[in-house]
Amino acid sequence: MGPGAASALRAWKPLNWPGYQWKAAWAASHMGGDRTAALRLIGDAVLTEEGPYYGPVHLLADFGTSAAPYADRVRHIMENTGGFRRIEAALALWSGTGEPESSISVRERNYEAFLQDGELRAAIEYLFARP
Repeated sequence: MGPGAASALRAWKPLNWPGYQWKAAWAASHMGGDRTAALRLIGDAVLTEEGPYYGPVHLLADFGTSAAPYADRVRHIMENTGGFRRIEAALALWSGTGEPESSISVRERNYEAFLQDGELRAAIEYLFARP
């Protein structure tokens, strides 16, 4: 869609809920917008948001190693949450650090839990639906 769409998205004033602002910044960064500003907004939210949600940790995965400065917080989230949030943090940590080891063990443990709970299909559909 290009820089014009990114500009329109930045000018749009989303509802007064931080989640909309994070997603708008993330979307703009994928349309030619300022990736550094989007990463800063999203990363700062991950640093400051309290549990159990911990902010948009899942959006950090799309920034690759540029998100490395947030790795300690992402690791904390991965170690102190469960379910999808733990898996999202594991993926973001892997993407940000390039080190798959801890992320793989978290995903394996959680997939086993999903098998026992009958939620594996939902987890797989969720993970594969992401760009």
